[in-house]
Amino acid sequence: MAVLKISQLPAAFRVLKWKPAATPKIWSQLLSLTEPTAPLSLFSLSVTHAECSLVASANAPVPNAGPEFPVEIEDGYAAFMIHGPLDFSLVGILASLTSALAEQSISVFAVSTYDTDYILVKEEKAEAAVKAWESLTGNYQVKLV
Repeated sequence: MAVLKISQLPAAFRVLKWKPAATPKIWSQLLSLTEPTAPLSLFSLSVTHAECSLVASANAPVPNAGPEFPVEIEDGYAAFMIHGPLDFSLVGILASLTSALAEQSISVFAVSTYDTDYILVKEEKAEAAVKAWESLTGNYQVKLV
């Protein structure tokens, strides 16, 4: 059984969404976030044909793309980092962790990077998420660090 080390990031987080055409208008406002000052931090910008999504600390200023690109904001997330790097050949990490949360009716917002994965849950569900992971059985065991 492999041991996954997970840490809760110290900040509260939010998820924001714009139309994809807003990306050039908000990019310069995000530059300060591209060089994190905290050892455990998260800033993720994803752009698809349908949307521009940002995950950032709730303390970060909300970028303004102008009235033609209103922002949707979902506040109140706790973020957990699965310590990496996680080899691309590993199978079922997110499935194991999110299945344990689904069994407890905890919804997730997941973000992956080259080296690791992040799982965001509503702040009021963070303690329940930790308990679900601590009782995880199967291919992976969780150690909170």
